[in-house]
Amino acid sequence: MSSVAGTLLSSVHGRDRRALRQIDKKDLLAAVRFGVKERGYPCRVTFAPRWKYTFANIVYITDASSRHEVTSYVLPLDIERVAVSRADEELHAAWTAALAANPAMCTAHTVLVVDQSGSMKTSDVTDYRTRCVSLRVALQSVVQLKAVVCQIRCCLWNNCFGSRREIPRLWSSPSYKCSNPH
Repeated sequence: MSSVAGTLLSSVHGRDRRALRQIDKKDLLAAVRFGVKERGYPCRVTFAPRWKYTFANIVYITDASSRHEVTSYVLPLDIERVAVSRADEELHAAWTAALAANPAMCTAHTVLVVDQSGSMKTSDVTDYRTRCVSLRVALQSVVQLKAVVCQIRCCLWNNCFGSRREIPRLWSSPSYKCSNPH
């Protein structure tokens, strides 16, 4: 197998798919060396046989000699649905009723609806398990940045420090606490 793994030949289509899906050639070599080899679907045009290698959620399709790359893709992760308990449903209903009775309790200015369809479970974002996880991390970063901006505005409004020239020091000190108890 190692001699075959050392002589993999890329096709234009295969290189394009790897670039699009952020799959390194070393991942394909690992799939050929350590993956599960099974018969793939034959070519639609010539009906030539193909091999399908699967390893670490990467599928690699080769020609019959296992030396010429046809295509590759990352398998979507199978994420199980989580059951919502009756207690959680009741708590949700109670909060919904409380907010309906007193809308002033809700202080959010932005509501985000995140699609949880099958495409959000696709594992094609570098360094993240799924698109949904990468979106959550990005949103957390935005929320943290908004908190810093709000803290600066609050301190400016309440004149917590002597001059506006002190503002740049806030950016270098993430643990800055407003000294003026509002």
